[in-house]
Amino acid sequence: MKKRILAFILAVFVLVLPVAGCGQMTGKGKPGSKESAFRENFGDGESRKALEICLDMGKYSNQVSDAYGMIEEFIDEVKDATGMDKVSVLFLPGEGTERESLLDSLRVEIMAGGGPDLFLLRGAGTPSNYTSVLVNFPEKAMKNGLFLPLDEYMENNTRFTDWSKQTKVILDAGKNEEGQLIIPLAYTLPLVVYPKDEVKLQSSSDLTMQDILNDPETAELGAVMYNGLGKIDEQTSSYAIHEDRLAPILGTLADFDNEELLFTEEDLMRTMDTVFSLRDAADENQQNYIEENLGVGLCYEFNLAYFDEEMEMIPLYSRNGGVTATITAYAAVNRNTNYPEEAFTVIDLLMREKAQQESELYYTCFMPWDGFPLQDDLGREEKPLLAHSDPLRYLEKPYYEDLQAIKEQITEVTFRDEFNLVLETTIGRFYRKTYDRAVVSEAYEKMERMIGE
Repeated sequence: MKKRILAFILAVFVLVLPVAGCGQMTGKGKPGSKESAFRENFGDGESRKALEICLDMGKYSNQVSDAYGMIEEFIDEVKDATGMDKVSVLFLPGEGTERESLLDSLRVEIMAGGGPDLFLLRGAGTPSNYTSVLVNFPEKAMKNGLFLPLDEYMENNTRFTDWSKQTKVILDAGKNEEGQLIIPLAYTLPLVVYPKDEVKLQSSSDLTMQDILNDPETAELGAVMYNGLGKIDEQTSSYAIHEDRLAPILGTLADFDNEELLFTEEDLMRTMDTVFSLRDAADENQQNYIEENLGVGLCYEFNLAYFDEEMEMIPLYSRNGGVTATITAYAAVNRNTNYPEEAFTVIDLLMREKAQQESELYYTCFMPWDGFPLQDDLGREEKPLLAHSDPLRYLEKPYYEDLQAIKEQITEVTFRDEFNLVLETTIGRFYRKTYDRAVVSEAYEKMERMIGE
């Protein structure tokens, strides 16, 4: 009897949750318009005779005026490739009560054995651009069986993508013992661009942050690279903090199988002490450098001949050695889907060279701020990135060669998740409160709680 009552309450809960503004796009109209089709058969995966794609750009969704037109074109492509009569895209609003209601509804539906067939998701936002996400920790979702293994489909159903051309170390981050559960769509890593004749660094995947700081030959460069994770703003004389660089310096943050953090509170405190103590050591005259995250914007910037001298790209090496890349957007198939081949075909479409090189949808939805496509040979002059209708974006040969060398030094790959948000919030509070250790302790305790939830 208790089970029957619980099932009835759950069913009522699903039906009464508000879905206004969360309509499915079926090829015409916008969510909320008279022409849009809302989610028929809500919560019933078997009776829904459509391929449903959940597309979440995070808070950026609210800033994209042309997203609907791109999605409509994408729906037509998917229909042609899959043979499905009905394809719908659930385009999540960027923020507000509508978003929260829809996320709650989706979680209930997934737990009940339904949900969209395919997820196309960006990672967690930033402290200044935060909105809640459907999947807080992608690696934990992999462990908990949310996503379908794709190895069989990659081997037997691929029509458009050359998987051998994808950056292997990034692609492999979507695997566990079950196989390939996630397909990364975009990734980034922290870089410094510095005058080449002043670089005395022997790059290596074994190199650590401390190695650079301890070596007299590289200590000055290290002070510039790591000083407070930022630099002096010449116009305002204020100190800029790049909070998103702390996580890649720490490296892999958690072991989700054993539900434990891979760094101690003292490790976090020591790392923050180090980067902030370097502010005075960095010679302001040596600030002739540029800090970037690997992304399409970098390719645009370094196609401009405004440097008076030859520059070199250098990654920020982690405390563990080598370089940590961060996956910022990814695709995964719902294990509950009734259309696994069709859902995989959508991923196959997105990962083909033409899409990664020039698709407006790909760049607008998955790399609006930063991020780089997965295909390894893109971004050079022969294969420029045609992002956002801007001029051709590519790295000139020396910088492209630097980038390829840096890729060889990637030793750890993480997903942008809620831990990144905690660390970025913490480093800002820590700096403003003049090294308050209590702020660090509070953040570490919060992360310990989060991994066990």
